[in-house]
Amino acid sequence: MRTPLIPAALLLFAVGSVACGRDDVDPVRTHPAARAERPADANGASAQADARAGGCRARPPPAEVALAQALVDRVNRVRAAGADCGRTGRFAASAPLLQSPELRCMAELQSADMAERGFFSHVNPDGHDVQRRAAAIGFRRAVGENLAWGQTSPDHVVVAWLRSPDHCKTMLRPDYALTGAGYRRSAAGRTLWVQVSAPR
Repeated sequence: MRTPLIPAALLLFAVGSVACGRDDVDPVRTHPAARAERPADANGASAQADARAGGCRARPPPAEVALAQALVDRVNRVRAAGADCGRTGRFAASAPLLQSPELRCMAELQSADMAERGFFSHVNPDGHDVQRRAAAIGFRRAVGENLAWGQTSPDHVVVAWLRSPDHCKTMLRPDYALTGAGYRRSAAGRTLWVQVSAPR
């Protein structure tokens, strides 16, 4: 059943894995994203990576790509400083996340899907959760996903995530090295933000 949109700024997080939704399963070590990574301030992706990513050969409008990139940059500034995530722990400074074409594709597709089909959830109307969506674009390892809806800027998204212990942990986990982000504005003007991260 679809989760309807309601008029408020919302947050969701999920950690997927290959076993029962736990986040402590050893990831597959041979995924091509570890070889295809690029710095988080780079634009675009290789033709080979986009071929693996399938539906992401066509990019969102430049303004939306820029906002998604700004979200990654803002998260990396938080990682550089470290933060106290409350009940999920205090995290020291850690390395910046690197853009993965596959994770970028996954985040772009999820933000677009939520905008177009009017839902806000890690599970889409077809019943596909975060891990199944990762596998669909060729990323067969554990991933973490943060969602936000209603915030007007990357700064507002990150501030909201920092106030939520689970979202905060997903941003700051030191074992995460790869990321991708997506942003869409629905026809009704609702802002939808997605960031997906994973280990190497």
